[in-house]
Amino acid sequence: MRRRPRRLRLRPRPSRAALASGAGLRLAAPAPLAQVPEVAGLPPLPVETDPALIAGLELRSANGVLHNSLAHDIGRIAEALTHER
Repeated sequence: MRRRPRRLRLRPRPSRAALASGAGLRLAAPAPLAQVPEVAGLPPLPVETDPALIAGLELRSANGVLHNSLAHDIGRIAEALTHER
């Protein structure tokens, strides 16, 4: 049984559908993958390499991005630390 990644499952159904229906749906990884992970309910996805991700994967389409990388987490932490109250 194929399972959707946790962050994808946590998104509201309309948000998941919009992301999946966007043109250019693809998976981004920080380095070439030896094996492409399956995402439930989606056809095999093309994979692009994006070294800026540092670690993790992102699901990208013309309709949005599902962030799941160390680079994104570090960016959010830095943003929170510099946010003026």
